[in-house]
Amino acid sequence: MFALFNKFYALFWHIGSSLKKRIVLGFLLILITVGCNLTAPLLLKAFLGSMANHQPCIILLGAGLGYGFIWSLSQVSSQMREIIAFPFIQRLVRSIAMQFVVSLHDMPPSFLIKHQTGRIASILQNAREGSEALFSGILLYIFPIFFEIFLVCCVLVSSLPASFTFIFVAMIAGYSIFSFWALGKTRHLQSQKLEADEAVGAYFFDTLLNADTIKLFCTQNRTLDHCDHLLNASEKAARRAVSFTESVRIAQGVILGITLLSLSALSIFCFQKNTLAFQDFVLVNAYFLQLASPLNYLSLILKDIKEGWIDLRRGLDLFEGEVGESTLMATESPTDLQSIEFHNVSFCYDSAGPKILDSISFSLKCGEIKALVGETGSGKSTIGKLMVKFFEPTQGQILINGRDIKDFSPDQIRRSIGYVSQDSSLFCGTLLENICYGNPLASQEEIEEIIRKASLETFLQRLPDGLMTRVGERGLSLSGGERQRIALARHFLTPKQIYIFDESTSALDQETQKIIQNSIFDLKKHGSVLVISHRLSTVTNSDEIIVLSNGRIQGRGYHTTLLEQNTYYASLWGDP
Repeated sequence: MFALFNKFYALFWHIGSSLKKRIVLGFLLILITVGCNLTAPLLLKAFLGSMANHQPCIILLGAGLGYGFIWSLSQVSSQMREIIAFPFIQRLVRSIAMQFVVSLHDMPPSFLIKHQTGRIASILQNAREGSEALFSGILLYIFPIFFEIFLVCCVLVSSLPASFTFIFVAMIAGYSIFSFWALGKTRHLQSQKLEADEAVGAYFFDTLLNADTIKLFCTQNRTLDHCDHLLNASEKAARRAVSFTESVRIAQGVILGITLLSLSALSIFCFQKNTLAFQDFVLVNAYFLQLASPLNYLSLILKDIKEGWIDLRRGLDLFEGEVGESTLMATESPTDLQSIEFHNVSFCYDSAGPKILDSISFSLKCGEIKALVGETGSGKSTIGKLMVKFFEPTQGQILINGRDIKDFSPDQIRRSIGYVSQDSSLFCGTLLENICYGNPLASQEEIEEIIRKASLETFLQRLPDGLMTRVGERGLSLSGGERQRIALARHFLTPKQIYIFDESTSALDQETQKIIQNSIFDLKKHGSVLVISHRLSTVTNSDEIIVLSNGRIQGRGYHTTLLEQNTYYASLWGDP
């Protein structure tokens, strides 16, 4: 809790001076509003007293106008404080949202393996909205309400018999204690509702991502049944939360009703004994109505604050215990990457799980082209991901220029190593934006050269809008081969010292594959290339072919040598 408030305090001091002035002005308006709310009933009492005592018209007019002016000023200042303070609150919410975004993008790929994308999006959206409700409630409502209650009690003590103050204090204490007790139950029910809603959102997101698979397997009914099951759970959780909330409001209304009856009975008793004037009775009722109104929506505000706190905590808890990549930042970076070496590297995703890689050793030096081949699940792609620091080795060392890869930052490693996966994702923009994503300052000549290397000329000629064609969500308007060629062009346009191509031509026809294969081999002039492939025909000209099986190296050498000496490689070559 203390660490969280320290974060908010730090965010406050990083906000611009103009917004700090707004929050100071907002607090001044709060003081004006509370002062007007405190003064208005007193002026009303004076006005009624003047009428009862048949004061001159000028005094009545002054008292009446004063009461009207103070009441109007209270309403205006109440609204103005929100207008003045709202930009500050929004900037604070924006800063918190950016902290979440920074934390999210700082997470390693293993974070996304453990959490559903839809659930992450839902939690962070709720956290953003919750932080707004939290700060608005505390700054604009809770502080003014309790400050006003304190001052009203002080006025009552000095103006009326102590019994009236006792009733007011008992009302406020009983109302507050009951409201805080109810919040505990509300928090539990609201957490259940949020979990149910997040499950619905995550499932919706998952079904949208896999809509084609659902249709192909004709599982719409099963999908809808499960969706209905999740919605039913969400409905029940919402009903329980709303029913309890409304019951709490009824009980709070009863507390206010009992208070009003007590004040009325006491006023009648005191009036009969001539210890209370009728204008004092009006003052008591005016303060009661003035406090009853904020108390009546106090529970709603506390509920919003509590929900906002829950949402914000869930967002913070999402990253609890996670190690961000920024913690791995080092002072040095591989400015001239000459070699990368694996020394007895082993890896597993879970300490209790099976080894994906087992004692892998090989090197890749500048000007070399090497290939990794093997059956599905042999660990080929994992080696590529270890090279770009998506994961850390469980055992062994990865050396860059003879130094441990841990000495270098992930960001600088990825500036030197390009990784093209089999299923490259595209942004929902134009073809030009996707191709130039890694090098937005590329010249027209460079773009045209890369289009030729990625064999995209014919494809672009068929498009009316050419490079300005929008690719749609994740590039789904394109074929698999078209997406792969755009992903290759994006990496060709971004100079690297090592390129890793992980099944990056698997969706291409043989003729296009040969063109791109030549482009890949041309990269040897500028650095190193590691090709990961099932198609052995694409790696026959490599300087060394490393054969993997079950996470271990089963052989290495030239293509012809392996065909003659390695029966496992020969079986892969003969397997269509």
